[in-house]
Amino acid sequence: MKKLLTILTILTLSLSIAYLAYGESVADSTSKHNLSVNGAGWGGGAFGTTEVCVFCHTPHNANKTQVNGYLWNRTLQTTTFTLYSSTTIDATINQPGVQSLLCLSCHDGVGAFDVMINMPKDWDPTLGSATTNQFGDFNLSDPAIGPLNIGENGGNISNDHPVGFVYDDTLAANDGALKTPVSVKSVDAAGKLRLFGSKVECSTCHNPHDNGACSTPGNCRFMVMDNAGSALCTSCHIK
Repeated sequence: MKKLLTILTILTLSLSIAYLAYGESVADSTSKHNLSVNGAGWGGGAFGTTEVCVFCHTPHNANKTQVNGYLWNRTLQTTTFTLYSSTTIDATINQPGVQSLLCLSCHDGVGAFDVMINMPKDWDPTLGSATTNQFGDFNLSDPAIGPLNIGENGGNISNDHPVGFVYDDTLAANDGALKTPVSVKSVDAAGKLRLFGSKVECSTCHNPHDNGACSTPGNCRFMVMDNAGSALCTSCHIK
């Protein structure tokens, strides 16, 4: 019995440490990605539902045509985005890949917020009618909604960090101001900044499930690491 209690204590401590290391999860009431009536996203709940995962995921009849995995509950836009461009960039900027389109299915300024394949059972369409608008239609100056406006109305992401480009040792050598990624799957040795087929996508710098990876948890912009002192930026850029 004593041995069993010791094992249970160790497991409990391990799970507690793992939770603390993970930071703020989507299910937490303070998460901006918790869009249920119990969450901080969308000012106290969208359409009255208590479900949290449904805005992105579904256990049945998921979008398998466009997304291989993730049990995705949204249709990805087929928009041709207006891309970032610069005379000094050495990479070839392509249209966003799936790991960016997952994010842009809400934040592209084209698709409506409530467009899901399977609606939650407690869905109440009479509540929160403004949520049928595209995020890109909202004014950037709005302190609550402005940060959601990644793709300006019409799918314009030309004023955002580029995605959809190959980041490899060739690019790093040609550019001269980029660090050489450790592998085709990650920029850094710790594996925090992931690459997808050697490409930088939204998920390279952001983790939609964790908004606690910084010194002020809950206000980390879902970044994969603390950007204090521009640590995230300088993981790639030599400055």
